[in-house]
Amino acid sequence: VLKESIRHFASRAGFDIDGLGPALIEMLVDRGIVKNYADLFRLRKEELASLPRMGEKSADNLVAAIERSKKVPFNRFIYALGIRHVGAFAARALAANFSSIESLIAAAQKRCVPPQTELGVLTESDKPAPGGPRPVEGTSDMFEAIDGIGAIVGASVAQYFCLPSNVNVIEDLLDAGVEIIYPEKKIAPDEALLGKRFVLTGTLKSMRRDEVKAKIESLGGRVTSSVTGQTDYVVVGESPGSKLDKARRLGVSILDEAEFLELIKSRK
Repeated sequence: VLKESIRHFASRAGFDIDGLGPALIEMLVDRGIVKNYADLFRLRKEELASLPRMGEKSADNLVAAIERSKKVPFNRFIYALGIRHVGAFAARALAANFSSIESLIAAAQKRCVPPQTELGVLTESDKPAPGGPRPVEGTSDMFEAIDGIGAIVGASVAQYFCLPSNVNVIEDLLDAGVEIIYPEKKIAPDEALLGKRFVLTGTLKSMRRDEVKAKIESLGGRVTSSVTGQTDYVVVGESPGSKLDKARRLGVSILDEAEFLELIKSRK
């Protein structure tokens, strides 16, 4: 399992460590040189050069590749962790919606409670240490609201970060010199809508749905698919669906077509 995890971690979509192939990974793990991800960033040229079929030049090249890989884009860092159900697409979606690894962990851990007798979504092998948290079922709205992240992925992300050992993995990587490169946030023309979350329901007479979405995004807002406690506005057109009822229950601001047009008009 460790060998497969490290292959995933070092892959092109992950840390992209050039020269760290399956045979070398197997050798490093079998000899006890690499016991976790962070150990990769502590490899020394001398110990690599002493391995069969390596040599000094190959060791130099690998150490240089590992050093380069320490600076990794946020989405590739998330992907490299090997969270179940989180492929490259979901990793990009998470990276686009959280400002840092710390904020992602904090959001996931809001779904954790102290462990109970019933393990819920955790298997026995995943059981946290005494006092550690476990995921709460049925509270995935925060992640489901992100385009590309559904209930299954949201639950998997929460399960991962509810295990203290996995949070320790990230801390170890940062201690080993890994630097996460976060995407630059675009400056919106009007900060009043910057970061605001909109949900659309029903049909507007004056604009197509794709036009509404484009307009909101041009003003710094974001259109999500589900109404949650974090939704700022629900825009209501003709024949709205159940999202309107949910917005009322949650106390989310509701805009009819005229109010929405006035809002975006004042932000031009």
